[in-house]
Amino acid sequence: VAMVWSSLSGPRPVIMIEGAPGGLVAADPNAPAAPAHPAEHVSENKPALLVMAFATIPRDPRQEYFADGFSEEIAAALTRVPGLVVTGRGTGFAFKGRTEKTQAIGQEIGAQHVLTGSVSRSASGVRVIARLVEVATGLPAWQEIFDRPQAELPLLQQTLIEQVAGIVAPNASLAALPRAAAMPPE
Repeated sequence: VAMVWSSLSGPRPVIMIEGAPGGLVAADPNAPAAPAHPAEHVSENKPALLVMAFATIPRDPRQEYFADGFSEEIAAALTRVPGLVVTGRGTGFAFKGRTEKTQAIGQEIGAQHVLTGSVSRSASGVRVIARLVEVATGLPAWQEIFDRPQAELPLLQQTLIEQVAGIVAPNASLAALPRAAAMPPE
C-alpha cells in the first residue's frame, strides 16, 4: 500500500500493482470508479518514470498506431527493471497531443524522469528520436537519434530501453529485460 496524490482528491491510500499490463497500476479498493483525472502522483522511494506517447513525424494519423505501439512496448519493457516505477499506459497517453512542457507534466505526475520522442517510418527504415528529461531541471538527461532498417526495430528498442534504464535506475539489474532478436524480413 502506498500513498498516491490526485489533483482532484488529494492524498489517498492505494495498492500498487507492478507487472500489470501497461505498467504500474494504482488500485483504490474503496473507489467505486476510476479517478476523474488520469494523472496520478507517484509517491514511492524508487525512481519514477513517465513514458509519454511518442509522436509521429510528420503527423500522420495512419502511422499513429505504430508510434503508440512503440511507446507501449518501451514502457512495458521498462516495468521489468527492478526498482523502477513506470507509470501506467493511461497516464502517459492522457497527455498525448497536449502542449504542456514535459517538465510540468512530470511534476504533476511526481516522476523524476519523462521519456518522450517521435517515430517516423519510411520505405528504407525507421527513425526514432528519444529524449529523457530530468524533471527537477527540465533538461535532457539523455537524447539519441536512431536510424535503423525496419528489421532492426527490436534491437533499436532494446538499446533505447537499456540506455534509459541505465540512467534512471543505474543500480538495477537489466537481466530481467527480454533480449531482442531481429525481425524477419517482410
